Amino acid sequence: GTYSLRVYEMSLKGEGQILLELEKLKKQLQQEGLFDISKKRRINIYPTAIGVITALHSAAQKDIVTNLKRRYPIADIYVFPSAVQGDNAAKELYEAFMLSQQYPLDTLIIGRGGGTSEDLSAFNDEKLVRAVANSKMPIISAVGHEIDTTLLDLVADKRASTPTGAAELATVDQREIEQRLSDVIESLKTNLQNNVGDLIETVSSYKESLIEEIDDMISNKQNIILLKKERFNSLSPLGIVSRGYSITMNQDNKVISSIDKITEGEEIITLLSDGQITSQVKHKKERK
Repeated sequence: GTYSLRVYEMSLKGEGQILLELEKLKKQLQQEGLFDISKKRRINIYPTAIGVITALHSAAQKDIVTNLKRRYPIADIYVFPSAVQGDNAAKELYEAFMLSQQYPLDTLIIGRGGGTSEDLSAFNDEKLVRAVANSKMPIISAVGHEIDTTLLDLVADKRASTPTGAAELATVDQREIEQRLSDVIESLKTNLQNNVGDLIETVSSYKESLIEEIDDMISNKQNIILLKKERFNSLSPLGIVSRGYSITMNQDNKVISSIDKITEGEEIITLLSDGQITSQVKHKKERK
């Protein structure tokens, strides 16, 4: 025989119901702005302290810690162990996160290796996601594989596809720093050499300019001295004599400027341009 069914109501059960509730929570958190790009914080890639929340002694812990130490060994690393799947995972993750907030961390990494959607369900816990949204420090999520997206990935400041990738996002590689320092040193050396060369050229130019100025100054001084000498000679007795005049002096070599200063019979000396004449005064007559 045959029979028919009339369906009045349908509802999801099991995994379908979980996905429906997850999507509903996702939309609610998105509407509240927890996933806004504007709220994402910059990661300090030169940290002094980094926190890691993951399963103790797991491959994820080993990958994260090993790469952090390799890339940036001067940073302190704090591990906050927690279950990452199972019934207690959400509770332990939340407690580990709240404990991490008591430490002066620059960055906090929350991660684990890959797994099924059910394995990653703890990272969709509403209480955990809301707490992470109010974190004191930037959060890097490294949960599952790149194709798996949890609510923690959406609320975190940065998302890494692997635990190793999280370590790379959290720090700069010390080898890059060493290379940058080497480049800076080489640049400084080159600039210093160029500057020294420029300085030598500048000093040499100043030296030549200074020598020219000194030569000009000496030449000007010599010309001034020569002019003064010529003026002095023109005004000196010898200069007067050289122009055709004569100078008369007594026996004491004093210039006779008036007939009152000589007596008849006195010997006098007359200077000429080419010699002198000694004579005796026979007679003197005052000019009227």
